[in-house]
Amino acid sequence: MKKTIIAALALGLAPAVFADDSAAGGMVDSLAPPACKKPMLPNTIRRADDDSEFVAKYDAYAQCIKDYIATQQALSQKHIDAANAAVTDANAFRDKVNEARANNAK
Repeated sequence: MKKTIIAALALGLAPAVFADDSAAGGMVDSLAPPACKKPMLPNTIRRADDDSEFVAKYDAYAQCIKDYIATQQALSQKHIDAANAAVTDANAFRDKVNEARANNAK
């Protein structure tokens, strides 16, 4: 029962944390796949240090994916932090309730 209440509190508070983009550092909380454009694969790929257009487009694609991953990881951490804060708050409240009950039982 206690775990259900704590989970409900955590789930209830999490959406409020990201209602405003500024709360997430300007990051939009989304599960959308990355909008990175994959370059067309040429018939032949030259050496890795080649200065071709494909290499430049591939590098841009790779950086876009890295940025997407970093953003998703940062948002995930914010969700974890919000859930942990909710659990801490709920536990503190539970302790106060238990203390009040103990004091009234005396």
